[in-house]
Amino acid sequence: IPKGLGANADFGAVLEATSKKVANPYKEQLFKSMGFRRFAFNYHFAPRNEGEARNCMEIINTFKYHMHPEASDGDMFLIYPAEFSIAFEILDEDTGQVKLNPYLPKVSSCALTSVKATYGPDGMFNTFQDTDGIPSEMHLELAFTELETLTAVRIAQGF
Repeated sequence: IPKGLGANADFGAVLEATSKKVANPYKEQLFKSMGFRRFAFNYHFAPRNEGEARNCMEIINTFKYHMHPEASDGDMFLIYPAEFSIAFEILDEDTGQVKLNPYLPKVSSCALTSVKATYGPDGMFNTFQDTDGIPSEMHLELAFTELETLTAVRIAQGF
C-alpha cells in the first residue's frame, strides 16, 4: 500500500524499530557430518653434543619420510603414506608396568598431515663446531588427523 501511494518508506523497518521485535526466521541447522579430529605435538630439541644432534635430525627426517606417499612402479600411482598409532602412556609406579593414561583420550589411527622443522632458536641459526653445520637447536611441529569419523559409541570407549 505505501508504494502504491508513492511513499518510499520501509514501514516494516519502522515497525521493527519502534516495537523492538523482528520476525522469527525459524532457521535450523541441519546435521550433515562430523569432521576428523586433529592433534598437534610440538617438540624442542636441544642436543648437548654431535651424537644427540644426529639423533634429533634422524627423528625429524623419519617423520618427514613417513608423512609422504611412495610411488608405485612406473610412478602411475601413489601408495598411501604411513598410518600412526598414538597412545598417551604412563608408568605405573607400583608395578613398573606401562599403561594408558586414563585422563587423556584414546586416539584412533592417524595420518601425519604436516611436519614443520625449524632449525635454530628464535630465528638465530647456530651449529655445532666442526660438524659440517649440524644445528644446535631444533623445533619440530607435527600435525596429525584421525582417519576415522568418531561416533558416540567410540567416545564411550574412551576415544
